[in-house]
Amino acid sequence: MKVRIFTLRLDPATGDFDDSQLRQFQEGRDIIEVSEYQFTHERIPTWGVLVRYRELEPELESGPKRKSGFKKSKQQNKPDLDPADKALFDVLSQWRTSTAAHEGYPPYVVFSNAELEVMAVKRPETKSALSQIRGVGKIKLEKYGAQILQIIASFVYGGDVTNDNPTDNQSQTNQPKSG
Repeated sequence: MKVRIFTLRLDPATGDFDDSQLRQFQEGRDIIEVSEYQFTHERIPTWGVLVRYRELEPELESGPKRKSGFKKSKQQNKPDLDPADKALFDVLSQWRTSTAAHEGYPPYVVFSNAELEVMAVKRPETKSALSQIRGVGKIKLEKYGAQILQIIASFVYGGDVTNDNPTDNQSQTNQPKSG
């Protein structure tokens, strides 16, 4: 695994961070995790982005040709998910896109596709279980944990998760996946 740090400064003219370098960097790489830090440098809001990644191996000549990074087709983003997991992945992905737009971040900063896929398959019911997913640290857990658990609970049970012990009924934790 490799690490690269990007420093993005706020463009006062547009009010946006220029993340074109970051987007260009993703090509040919498998992005494992993204961590962001906001700070002020020389009185200018600045966004530090730490990217953990691996270089993709060259494709075999007989293999399929595709670009890497975040611009994969929806089918390539979730090839191993069953229909119910794909449906939950789509709900989580829509939430992520909306949340990222509201916060002014690219969607992969909120959660990566890989993190959403694990959530869709494992369907954590507690913050403790959610924290076991790679890439879900303290900050993301506190910032987004309750929302993610609510989305998963609503999807699976049509209900609500309000604490770290949503049910004492063991049979409910192993209910069949629904869509």
